[in-house]
Amino acid sequence: VCSSDLAKFAITLWYVWKWRCALCFETVERIPLEKGSFLCCKFQDIINAFENENQPSLTTNRSMVERWIKWDPPERGWIALNTDGAAKGTSGPAGAGGNTR
Repeated sequence: VCSSDLAKFAITLWYVWKWRCALCFETVERIPLEKGSFLCCKFQDIINAFENENQPSLTTNRSMVERWIKWDPPERGWIALNTDGAAKGTSGPAGAGGNTR
């Protein structure tokens, strides 16, 4: 599988999740009618951004710092619990989820 195919898959999953959240917590107006065309435009935007990554920028002069980050499993006999949640306003709709490893 090509890395660009994996990127397209990840971008598609991210937008599907974003649209699902819009249906649950926001207005449907934020979801494009032509999802395929929308995703193709996003794929191209991201490809262009990575192609221009090494081009000089007119607005910023930042140096890149590379750091290795990895997940360490818990000690034997322990379970790691990862959670996330969101709410719309103080008393608005909310959702949460998690996984254990």
